[in-house]
Amino acid sequence: MDKLDNLIEEWKYRESTIKSEQLRSTEDDQLINQVVNLLNGLKVNLKKLNELGEQHDYNKELKHNGFRSFEKVTILAIDRVKETLHSQSKSEQLNQTKVEPCLSFLKFINKIDTALLETYERNKTLIKEDVNQNRKEYDLLFDEKVTSDIFETYFLMKDDFKIYFDGHLAFYLTTQLQMLIQIVSSALIMLSNFPFSLFILFSKKKSVNALSDAIIESTVTWPGSVEVVNRPIVRSLVNLYATWNRKVQSHTIFLPKQQKWLLKTLDECNAAPTTELFYYRPEQEGYITKDLKNDGVRVQLIHHVSKPKEGIVMFHVHGGAFIYHSPDCHQNYLQHFAESIPNLFILSVDYKLREKYGKAHQDVLDAYLWLTSDSPDVIEVFGFKPKEIILCGDSAGSFLSFTLCKMLKDLQKYSYEHKLNEKIQIPKTIINFYGFITLNKLSPSYFFSFLESVVTLPTLRAGFGSLLFGCEQPQFTRRIFLPFLDEQEERWYSSTNSNRVELNNQFVEQIEKHPYLEPIDHVDFNDFQDIQLYLITSEFDVFLDANIELAKKWKGFVELKVFDNACHGFLQFGVVDSISMKAVESSIQIIKDAISRNRSSM
Repeated sequence: MDKLDNLIEEWKYRESTIKSEQLRSTEDDQLINQVVNLLNGLKVNLKKLNELGEQHDYNKELKHNGFRSFEKVTILAIDRVKETLHSQSKSEQLNQTKVEPCLSFLKFINKIDTALLETYERNKTLIKEDVNQNRKEYDLLFDEKVTSDIFETYFLMKDDFKIYFDGHLAFYLTTQLQMLIQIVSSALIMLSNFPFSLFILFSKKKSVNALSDAIIESTVTWPGSVEVVNRPIVRSLVNLYATWNRKVQSHTIFLPKQQKWLLKTLDECNAAPTTELFYYRPEQEGYITKDLKNDGVRVQLIHHVSKPKEGIVMFHVHGGAFIYHSPDCHQNYLQHFAESIPNLFILSVDYKLREKYGKAHQDVLDAYLWLTSDSPDVIEVFGFKPKEIILCGDSAGSFLSFTLCKMLKDLQKYSYEHKLNEKIQIPKTIINFYGFITLNKLSPSYFFSFLESVVTLPTLRAGFGSLLFGCEQPQFTRRIFLPFLDEQEERWYSSTNSNRVELNNQFVEQIEKHPYLEPIDHVDFNDFQDIQLYLITSEFDVFLDANIELAKKWKGFVELKVFDNACHGFLQFGVVDSISMKAVESSIQIIKDAISRNRSSM
C-alpha cells in the first residue's frame, strides 16, 4: 500500500506543479486525472480486500482466502506497471503511448476487484434476507442467485480480456509458468480453427482476439481440443517415460462393472425425489462383463518396481472439468508419488467424460466396489487383499471422490436399514488437490477464472453442464478443425444467448436438489467425522475458498494446506516450475503423514 500511496502522491504533485506550463495539453490533463482517479480507486479496493481478507481467514496461522489472493494480485499488477508510471510522473512531457497501456491493464484488474466486492455486498444482503438463517455472513460460498450476476460481468468484460491477453496473461505466476501458459494458449488457438488459424499466429492482434473469443465462447471442445493431443501423444510420452523411469511400473487394466448397485437416471430421480437414488439388485452377484475393453472400467495401476507384498492403495480420480484428461495425463506426478512412496499402489480411474449424469459416478463407484470386494481378481492384480485405502482426487476428481463417500454412506445406510448382509467399506482418509465440492455456489476465489485461459468460467460451466446433461461426442476431424462451427443449439451459457440467465437458473435448480450433484447441501458432516480429510490447494486457485469452506464444515480430522504463489493444477507443472515442484514435494510428505495417520486409526 505504501508503494501505491507514493505513486499517487507523485502524480498529484505533477498535477499541482505544472498547471502553469504552456506545453501541457488538454489530453495531458485528462490523462493525469485518469491516473490519479484510477490509483485512488485501486487504493479503496485494496483496503476493502484487506479488511475482508482478515475477516475470512481460516485461522490465525493460515491466512488465506480469495480476498487476500486478489489483494496480492492487485499489488502485483501495480508493481508490474509501477516503473513506467513512476518515470512518466517525473517526465517533462507525457508519453501517452506508454501510460495508456498501463492504465488499460490496471482498469481491467480494478474492474475484477470491484465486481468481486459488489458481488460480496449483494451476497451479504441475500444472507440477511434468508429467513431460514442457514448461512453466516462470513461464509465464503456465495448464494446461487449471484451466479448469473458473475456471468453477466464476465461477458461484459469481453473487450477487457483482449487487453489482459495482450502481454499480461498469468502475470502473477512465475516466468516459467507464464511461458508455458502462453505456449498452451497459442496451441489451443491453432487448434481452434485449423488450418486458417495458422495465419492468425502471424498477427499478435488477431491471436489475442482469437484467444479472447475462444475463451468467452468455450465449449466442450474448448479446451477439450487438447484431447486430440491427450490420447495418442500423451500416452506415447507416458509409456516412454515409464520405460526410462525404471523405478515405477504402470499398467492399463479393464475392470468388470458390478450390477448390484446402480444409480438412477436424473429423470428417474426427479420422478420419485423421496426414494433412494439407486437400485439395489441382490440377484446380480459378482462381476460379469463380456467385453471388458469396451464395457468395463479402464484404470491405470501404478506402483514401485519392487511391488511389495503388502501396501496401501490410493484410489485416484483425475481432474479435467468432466470434459477431458485421463489417468495418462496425470502420470507425471502419480509416478512421482509411487517412486517416492515404495509401498503405495495407485489405482487411477478413467471414468466416462461428457456423458449424462450417472455415467462418471457409476464408473467411479464400480471401480471402488471392485477394489473392496472379495473378488479373487483383486488379489491377482495387487498380490494382496487391500486393507488400507486412501481416496484421492484432483480438481473435478475431488468432487467425484467426495461424492463417492456420500454414495458409499448411502449404500451402507440402506444395507443397515434393510438388514442386508452387504459390506460397504468406507475409506478412512481422503486427500484432495485443488478440488471443489459445489457446482452451484461461486466464491471470491472463483474470480480467478477471469484471469485463467483454461479454467475459465464458461469452460467450467460447460464441464458442469456435460456432467449433468452430457453432450454429443464430436467427431475426431471436427474436433481438430472446426470445433466452433457447432450446428447444435446455442449453448445455454453463451454470451449471445438472451435466455442464459433463465437457463442458468434452471441449471442451478436441477443441481441444487440432487445429493450427488451438490453434496455439500445434502451431507450430514457428523456421518463423516470418522474420515480424515486432507485438502491441498494453492493461493491462486479458483477453488481455494471451496476448500476453506469444506475444512470449516468438516467434523473430523482435517488438514488444510495452501501453497503460496502456486496455481490450480500445480501437480502438473512441477517439471517446468520450481514453485510447483516444491508444492509437489510437500504434497508427497503430506501423503506420507496421511498414510501413517491412516494406519494408526485402523
